[in-house]
Amino acid sequence: MIDDDGSIVTPFYFLEAAKRTRQYAMLTRTMIEQSLVMLGNRSISISLNFTVEDIRNHETVRFFKDKLSEYNAAGRVVVELIESEGIENYEEVSRFIAEIKELGCRVAIDDFGTGYSNFTHLMHLNADYLKIDGSIIKRINDDRNSELVTRTLVDFARRLGMETVAEYVHSQAVQDKVVALGVDYSQGFFLGKPEPELPES
Repeated sequence: MIDDDGSIVTPFYFLEAAKRTRQYAMLTRTMIEQSLVMLGNRSISISLNFTVEDIRNHETVRFFKDKLSEYNAAGRVVVELIESEGIENYEEVSRFIAEIKELGCRVAIDDFGTGYSNFTHLMHLNADYLKIDGSIIKRINDDRNSELVTRTLVDFARRLGMETVAEYVHSQAVQDKVVALGVDYSQGFFLGKPEPELPES
């Protein structure tokens, strides 16, 4: 969202209000369609965040699948599941993952390492990527525990056939460390800030 003064309003400021006023599902569907419109025919991939609430909303899931087909976009979409929100109904979430992967989407477990992260999620959910939370990564170059946790997650994910993504990479020192630890991908302001337009490739 863009404020009157042109500044970007992040979801932090309006998601809870949308849920309280029962506008959340409509907002999710708008986000899905606008993202796919912006993706267009570009030869890049985009990520869309899904909560357990989104997955439980059958109309939202049906809308998502229809739009993937309409825009021929499934092979260029990564669905990020927010691990910190508590994935409890494995059957329901696993079915959603299987269905969208059959369409061609890839799946990431987002923000792993926040709160009481559950390794059982990684074993039950057939995800492609594990995104290591920024609260761990941002201190990795000067905190031994953060380094050990990251090393463990990289090894565990690799054994499950998942690739890893380091969030909140904000300096060359952090980037060098995650590369040394074998993390597959990085994201963060050191590599680039969010832009209003998508690149062509």
